[in-house]
Amino acid sequence: MPKKTLIISGIITIIAPMFGMTGTVIGMLQAFGTLGQPGVANMNGLSAAISGVLVSTVAGLVIGGVSFIVFIVTLVCWLLNRKLSSSASTPKQFAEKKDNPTIQNST
Repeated sequence: MPKKTLIISGIITIIAPMFGMTGTVIGMLQAFGTLGQPGVANMNGLSAAISGVLVSTVAGLVIGGVSFIVFIVTLVCWLLNRKLSSSASTPKQFAEKKDNPTIQNST
């Protein structure tokens, strides 16, 4: 389960900002495309269009940021769990490992 979460959150972390930037670029092309038409010089409309397309950038960055946090937390938990499961969990097990050189760590 943690490996699957790591893979999915890692992919979302990479892809979400790209989708946000793609939406922004497409929106900017449309906004400036209307500005380039003859007889159209409405700066209020242009600024409203630009502020509207930046929403996709913010959405992509927020989703990517949250996914990155999930990725890091999952990775740390997985590494800690792996480390704890490979070490002795009770003093008796620790003593048995220490006294018996044939028992080796399986990490």
